[in-house]
Amino acid sequence: MDIVERLRRWSPEESTHELHEDAADEIERLRDVMETVADALYDKGDHECWAALRNALWQQGEKE
Repeated sequence: MDIVERLRRWSPEESTHELHEDAADEIERLRDVMETVADALYDKGDHECWAALRNALWQQGEKE
């Protein structure tokens, strides 16, 4: 079961520590994937898409 399904099926009786750790790991993995895609877009010369993706990543980080 992926992390999204685990989060949806979570109940108050379950421990949250492991679930939080797994969710944080998945968010980090997805952020890395998005950065890799942004770098590939830049290398391809698609600077508009690169800028939009990088801005979305940076803006999210600034909210924390």
